[in-house]
Amino acid sequence: MSEPGSNNVLPAFRTPGEDMVPFLGAMTPAQRLAKGLEMHDLARCLVASGVRARHPDWDHARVRAEVCRIMTADDKD
Repeated sequence: MSEPGSNNVLPAFRTPGEDMVPFLGAMTPAQRLAKGLEMHDLARCLVASGVRARHPDWDHARVRAEVCRIMTADDKD
């Protein structure tokens, strides 16, 4: 596992940078929720792309199961 602050792994949770605070503060709660869901969908797509790249022989169901496993894993070794 990488050291905290390492460029190898993004932290699971991060405080928004000062440049993001005005942007987020101007959004309604519904807009912030929509943006969070959009980012989650993007993360899921990126994980799926990585799984497909590592396992091109896997079918859709197996890729989907692996994406679910990765996205819900407690430990991110």
